[in-house]
Order: sequence, then C-alpha cells, then structure tokens
Amino acid sequence: MDAAEPSSARVVPGPVPITTTVGATPLVELPVPPVRPQWSWPKAFLFRFAAIYFLLYSFPFPLNAIPFEWIGHEKLGTAWSGQVGRFAAALNVEVFQRWSRWEDRTVRWVGSKLPGVEITVGPAGSGDTTWNYVQLLTMATAALLVAALWSALAGRRAHPRLFAWWRVHLRFVLSLALVLYGAIKVIPTQMPQPDLERLVQPFGEASPMGLLWTFIGASPGFERMSGAAEIVAGLLLIPRRTATLGALVAMGVMGNVFAFNVFYDTPVKLYSGHLLLMALMIALPDLPTLGRLFVRWGPPAPLRFDRLFASPWLHWPATLFGVAIVAARFHGTLMNAKRTYDGMQGAALAQASPLRGIWNVTYFEVDGEECDPFSGNPIVWRRLVVGYPSRCVLDTVGDSFERWGTQVDPAKRSLALTHFEDAKRFGMLTWTRTGPDDLALEGRFDGHEIRAEMKIEPPRTWLLLDRDFRWINEFPYNR
Repeated sequence: MDAAEPSSARVVPGPVPITTTVGATPLVELPVPPVRPQWSWPKAFLFRFAAIYFLLYSFPFPLNAIPFEWIGHEKLGTAWSGQVGRFAAALNVEVFQRWSRWEDRTVRWVGSKLPGVEITVGPAGSGDTTWNYVQLLTMATAALLVAALWSALAGRRAHPRLFAWWRVHLRFVLSLALVLYGAIKVIPTQMPQPDLERLVQPFGEASPMGLLWTFIGASPGFERMSGAAEIVAGLLLIPRRTATLGALVAMGVMGNVFAFNVFYDTPVKLYSGHLLLMALMIALPDLPTLGRLFVRWGPPAPLRFDRLFASPWLHWPATLFGVAIVAARFHGTLMNAKRTYDGMQGAALAQASPLRGIWNVTYFEVDGEECDPFSGNPIVWRRLVVGYPSRCVLDTVGDSFERWGTQVDPAKRSLALTHFEDAKRFGMLTWTRTGPDDLALEGRFDGHEIRAEMKIEPPRTWLLLDRDFRWINEFPYNR
C-alpha cells in the first residue's frame, strides 16, 4: 500500500503543449488538460463507503493507541511527565469519554426508532449485544449517506493516495489487535488452564463457549501456538513489503477465530468478523496477482506499493512511529498478561483464598431446620468449590453449577457472595475452621438464615491436566 501508483493512476502535472507546424513555422498550440484518474462507479462508491465505515468503526484509533506511558515516563523528567499526563487525561475526558457518551446516546436513539428493538444492555463483556448491532446499523447508514454525497460531488474520480492512507490505517488497526490478542495467548491468560470450578463441572452442563475455553486452556502449548500465529500476522502487516503476506496469514488466523466464535457461540462474532474483513481488504488489491501465481501458475506481475509521501525520506519516520506504537502496546500487554498469569498459579491462589478447595457438605440447616440433600429444598447445598479468589461454585439441590462472586476477608472471617447472573441474590456469611479439614459457615444467604458444615476433599489429580504428551501410543487413550 505504499509504493508507486500504477501508471494509469498518475496525473499529468500541468497542460502539455502540442505544437502543429508547417515546415519550421509553428501555427497552433493546443494545451492538453491534465488526465484525472477515474474508477468505475461501483468501485468509487464502495471505496468511499468502506473508508467512512471503517474509520467510524475504529475511532478513536489511532489516538487511543498513543503510548503515553512511554512518552511520559518519569525517567524523562517530572515536568515532561506531568505535561504528558495532563494531555493524556484531557484527551481521555474531552475526546474518548465525550465520543463514548455521544455514540451511546445516538445508538439508543436509533434503537428507540426501530420496531421491536429494545436496548437494555450497553457495551459490556459481550460484543454482540443489541446495542452493538444497532451501532453497526447506525454507522453503516451514516457511511452510506456520506458516500452518496461524496459520489455526487466527486463522480468517478479515483483516490489512489487516499486509498493508500486508508489501507495503512487498516493495517495498523488490524496489526495492533492481532499482537494484543496474541500476547494474552502466548502468556496463556485469555483461556487460562481450567481451575477447580471448571474441573468439577458436569461435562454436559458446559456451555459451548465454556467448552471452547476449556479445551484451549487445557493445552497451553496449543494456545501459545495460536497466539504466536496472531503475533506473526500482526508484525508482518507493519512493513509495506510484507503487508500482503501478513494480510493472508491474518485471513487464515482470523477465519479460524471467527469460526470458533460462530460455532461455539462466543460473543465476539462482530469484532472478529470485522478483523477478518480488514485482512481481506488489505489483501484485495493484490489478489489478482496472487491468483495468477497460485491458480493459473503463470508469471505474476510484481506487487505495487502505494506511495504515501512525495518524498521517500518521510517513509522511515512514519514507519518508526507505527512500530513504536505497536511495540509499546505489545510490551504493556505482555507485562499485564505476565502479572495475571503469575496470579493465576496454584500457589498464589492458595495464599489468596483460605477457603480454596472442594468442600462436601455434611450438615445443612435452613432457618433453624436441618435439611438433607433429598429434602427438595433448592437452596440446600451439596458442595462448595472455591477456585479463583473472586468466585466460587455452589452445587445445590436447585442447580448443580451455580456461579457466585466472592469476597473473602480473612481478618473478619467473612464471606460475601453475589450471584453471577442475578445481583439481587446475595449472602453474607462468617466462617470457622473447626478442624484441619473442616469448615463451618453461617449467616444470611439468598433470603434465609443458613448453617453449613463441610469437609474438604483431599488433593487429587485430574486426567485432563495430568495426561502427558507422548509420541508413541500403542492404543488410543480416549476417555
């Protein structure tokens, strides 16, 4: 996207005089107007629509990608650091937050005008909410209107230089997304190794997304390989001479990710689909050349690189600036992933939660009355599983796998519980270790006074995690 434009797209600089002569005497001089490059109507309109749409979709990039933590590092001086910090804070308040609020109001207004559409949840952990679909409809409508007006004014005029800049924009949006997602797979934190709560879950009660997270997280080697492929694709997109190769690798990587998200019902379908489209559009100008090579087995024409600047000396500072942004974000994501990964290890978890383990209920009391697991009361506990410090799983008569958020205070010996899917369900309990393997809990839970006595299961091995890799298998070990 950054090399010389095709000769058909060049503009002749200034009128070219044509002299008609009779013998040696000039008679007429006819100026030839400059030749303006033109595209077909569909190509011109589609480019204008795509340019507007993806600029809206990726905004506030590149402003939100500036590595302020590097630019304002304290080693550069407190005065400089303070100025950078103030600028970053102002940019966040005046641009990012204002844009977010304006976009939210616009999307909700558009949603209120659509029949049968009700927006109850804003942008959250899911990227496929009703809000997100209305957002895409809003951006697509705006892009169509602007592209129509632009085409009415510009006609079939080509925009080779603008196309080159837009393609660079897509390259860096896609590159940054790939290296960031790759970083949290190379240091396996996106799909962490299954913890106690996932290991005790009945296999058939796992959601498709939960199964996807489990089977990838159970193999750190596979997850790291997947992340490495994303990072390689992202890095290849940065230099202009490898951008097409990077786009092709990204199409393979993101095609796989998009298929996982669609067929395992992971709510990142819209985002991964857009990243796949970006990779396709970056590679699109070179697909005919690649087709001649791989399909027709003929000699391909050399790839052309779009020229961004009139002076080639400006390419190096621009390239270094882009590399610095990607490197800063990549480094920061790696460090955050490393800290998260360290916190996920078993030793750290054991220190973080004094209640970590699988606790089997031996006695349960509701509102002063003893209840057994066969009483039919849905609130009765069978088992408490504490894995990660911030959550636990309750195996109750009503549900064998209820997730609750937890807050454990060792000093007060308190345990606060909040249901993952219904914040109105909560509990506040106190706990006592009545023996090395015994635990007692009592207090208010889900609208009732309860008391539970439990015994911890001894540490055990898990086949899913402990089955070693081996080259030689005399018989399939499929359990």
